[in-house]
Amino acid sequence: MGNQFLAQLREMEALLHVLGEFNLGGDSLEAPAKAVEQAREVNLELILADLETVEKRKTKIAKVARLGDKKYQSEQELLERLGQHLDQERPARTFPRSDVENQVIQELNLLTDKKVLYILNRKEDSIKREVPGEISEFVSQQDSSLVTISSKLELELRELEEEEKKAFQQEFDLYKDASREITKACYHLLELATFFTVKGEEARAWLIPRGTSAWGAAGKIHSDMQKGFRSVEVINWSDFIEAGSLIRAREKGSSRVEGKNYTVEDGDVLFVKF
Repeated sequence: MGNQFLAQLREMEALLHVLGEFNLGGDSLEAPAKAVEQAREVNLELILADLETVEKRKTKIAKVARLGDKKYQSEQELLERLGQHLDQERPARTFPRSDVENQVIQELNLLTDKKVLYILNRKEDSIKREVPGEISEFVSQQDSSLVTISSKLELELRELEEEEKKAFQQEFDLYKDASREITKACYHLLELATFFTVKGEEARAWLIPRGTSAWGAAGKIHSDMQKGFRSVEVINWSDFIEAGSLIRAREKGSSRVEGKNYTVEDGDVLFVKF
């Protein structure tokens, strides 16, 4: 992998790693093992890049640590343990650490410390079968999640008329859209939530970490809203659609007023007063 590509990966919050069950050559029974082998090769490249990052950091702080700075001595010891962990071809995200150590490791922006979603792209005749044990075990070892799709079937499905589509979905049990399933899995992986704002006929969706307060959500919309925050009126999106307007939602008792410490829930519609 080139340095430019690795630099792009470092900017990501999570990585999607596709495992293919096809074009691997040999007997189809060997495909899962070959898919895992290829994935391990990719991961090894990422681990080697992280080892280089760790070694550079160790070199940078070595002189200060030798002079007796306890902070850097502690970091040097942490980097030593982390390097040994990576040397065993284990990703940084499986490295046990305290909260303080986690802050140090996060500053390194290691590739294998990022969350990973594995996507198993299956052959048409495999879509209903159980995920091969080799792949399930590998994903578990990587402390990651797995989504299964068949990109070829998905493409064919999108080109069909509505009546043909229903028969096709029934035959291959394709009732969930792959892109939506991947998006949902990413939301779960990154612990994200969406809230909505409505102004006239314009509605907007805002992405926030789960557990964000109403005050934090207001800042996502505009810094002035956060500075002058007074309260927020909250309605669940389904209640808002059913009511048809803010006034009707109020009449039905579907809305409520909350303070700055309210934890925004996925699907909330917010009207911030500031």
